[in-house]
Amino acid sequence: MRHATEHGPELSFLRDLPQSREAVEFARERHGAQRRESDGAPFLLHPLEAASMLDRAEFPDPVVAAAVLHDVLEDTDVREAELECRFGSDVRSSCCGSSSRPSTNFPPEPMAVD
Repeated sequence: MRHATEHGPELSFLRDLPQSREAVEFARERHGAQRRESDGAPFLLHPLEAASMLDRAEFPDPVVAAAVLHDVLEDTDVREAELECRFGSDVRSSCCGSSSRPSTNFPPEPMAVD
């Protein structure tokens, strides 16, 4: 069920996911009026669909938030450091793992030496 908020419809699956709600607002601000080239759909539609599927599969809030944010690295001017500052290293790491844009903000993890 959806309820209206000042920023548009409230997505009921986000009700108990505070980090994901924040991620939706952040992604909505950053994507703005962007539309997908392939079908003209609002850019945020795909990340919300992915987030909803993960929520139904009972993934935790940080994973659902990463689904919402996974396109902001590719398609906006958001940097990895900003994601980490706002959403933590787990969300940033998940977004980087699902993004096709190469990582440029963080050095690679050091290799373990035996």
